[in-house]
Amino acid sequence: APVQKLYLFHPSYTNVLLELRNSTDQVIAFTAALFERSRHACYVLLRGPQPGEGPGPVSLMKRKLKEDILVSRVIWLRHMAGDNEQHIRDRLYRMRFQSRD
Repeated sequence: APVQKLYLFHPSYTNVLLELRNSTDQVIAFTAALFERSRHACYVLLRGPQPGEGPGPVSLMKRKLKEDILVSRVIWLRHMAGDNEQHIRDRLYRMRFQSRD
């Protein structure tokens, strides 16, 4: 099976991708959520058998985006003067999010 990875791209930082360090094996559904009170983002993964496979275990996993940012790998799309990997992680870690509803 091909290796699947999760990436974070934020429109404020178009020069980098963050490769998140968790397994995406057997992900069958994904959604993002926002804790409105603290404005922290998370994502939820539903994992289980892939289409065409027989029945098997299913699990639901919630990950806090902030935790994954700290251990992510920075992939440079375009290197900007003065930016380093830790600086990018720190800026994304401090971000607060809001819904547009």
